[in-house]
Amino acid sequence: MRPGNKNNRFGRSDRDLDPLARQEQSRAQTERIRTLLQSSRAPAAPVQMVRPGISVPTAIKYATTADPTNWSSIEAGSPLFEAMFAGVKDTADRAIMCWPSKPGGAFVATCIFLREARASGRLAHATVGYWPWREGALRAARSILVNPDDVACASLNAYNDAKKAEWQAGALAHQSLCMLEMRLRDLVRSRASSTAIVNVKSIVVRSPTLLETTSVFAAGRQKGAHAYDSAPEQVLRRVRKYTSMGERNAGLVEHVGAIGDPTRAPFVLLGLPAAHTSEGLNRHLGSSRVKQHGLDLVVADLTRVGRSEIHEDWERRLEALLGALDSIEGRRPSVLVVTEESFIQRRTFRLLKGHAETRRPKVKAQQLGLYLEHPTLLGPAPEIPSEIAR
Repeated sequence: MRPGNKNNRFGRSDRDLDPLARQEQSRAQTERIRTLLQSSRAPAAPVQMVRPGISVPTAIKYATTADPTNWSSIEAGSPLFEAMFAGVKDTADRAIMCWPSKPGGAFVATCIFLREARASGRLAHATVGYWPWREGALRAARSILVNPDDVACASLNAYNDAKKAEWQAGALAHQSLCMLEMRLRDLVRSRASSTAIVNVKSIVVRSPTLLETTSVFAAGRQKGAHAYDSAPEQVLRRVRKYTSMGERNAGLVEHVGAIGDPTRAPFVLLGLPAAHTSEGLNRHLGSSRVKQHGLDLVVADLTRVGRSEIHEDWERRLEALLGALDSIEGRRPSVLVVTEESFIQRRTFRLLKGHAETRRPKVKAQQLGLYLEHPTLLGPAPEIPSEIAR
């Protein structure tokens, strides 16, 4: 055998191979190396989720029980809500700091997001987790009023939508939600007939609150029980008796039950407990609702109000939440952390960034800011100052 003429595993010399065969072998090897390099250096981009709903959007107005005649938009908090929509779409984690005014907790923002997702048509249905769950979070949503005429109009648009067969397909109770919310027109007629003297009180009494217009399900704490129990009593609880929903022959009892069912309501807020370990969240992340329809977004409330029950232990518990979400089956939901203090923001982003490095496909964590002139998400968008005082 001549020098340099090595035998392959079949006992044939490389020189004995046909030139075309050698060329094909080299091409295959080059292609394999290219594939390995691409898989390690350039992971595939995350799938962008699009789930449009109502074709004709409706602008929803909000007020407070302290000032019930001042119906406002949510332009002041629009960067926060846009970050939520972006998270649902791209699954990237975000930390947003509100400054200089405090938002007063993120539970209200989560409820408004669900209301806006339906009325705007940007989402046909949604499942959002709120962490850390605490009963005291509900209090703030009871002081926000939702304009009943706007809600009824949005549901009428949904009921008459020419494309509703496309986005209302499936087991979710879209028709039940429409039937109940369209009955809020009864409240508008009753309020209009009130005298000017009692009109302000009538607005408070006969306008639904943000809490009773949101399908909220508390985090179950008892082991062995369902992660989320049905809660039909919460559905339009205060105003139900002022509409035909309270009539015995109205035939709306079944619809109330459907919207109070965590597996059937189209737009759902699920409470997530502040567990010490990732395993402590398995029962909630593995609930029937999440298995059937996924989890679109988790809002982590690390404002001072949101941390009131976990205090200095918040960092370890946030780490447990992120670990549990990283191991969830299917599409991993985005996490939006709401803060109001710079040192909480920095420590939070460090955790988000660390978990983002391990995700595949890779999704980069982001830092955002929200300028709030007043401590509320309601009202017109503030004018951002050109110079920031130090």
